[in-house]
Amino acid sequence: MPASLIAALKKYKGSKKLNADALVFPNESSRPDKRHEFKLKRIAFHAKLNCGQCVSKHGNKCAEGPYCSNFFLHKFRHTFATRNLQDHVCDIKTLQNWMGHKDLASTMVYLKAVRNKDVMARVDSSELAALVL
Repeated sequence: MPASLIAALKKYKGSKKLNADALVFPNESSRPDKRHEFKLKRIAFHAKLNCGQCVSKHGNKCAEGPYCSNFFLHKFRHTFATRNLQDHVCDIKTLQNWMGHKDLASTMVYLKAVRNKDVMARVDSSELAALVL
């Protein structure tokens, strides 16, 4: 994470009365907030980021509210891992450690997106690409 974000989180955490679990974003009862996913979906809906196509298992349409299946908490974890590899912030072994994976194969799933990006960049900058009008 960027040092500025770490500093901001430490400042935020320092301004709050610590709860038993030292959570940065607890619920009103100082427990883990189990509504983070709903909050994420609500933010995405208001930002007009919903796909507008999916329907929840309860029949809620993402075009009409915060129900888009494209937004889930684990997506942040995937984005974090992929971007760190794409931007050469770390190597695969370091990422394995950060992600808490015991098996390197679990971490290697993030290499797929990195390879695709790198391959396309090389193809787009090739001599052959320059010949295309």
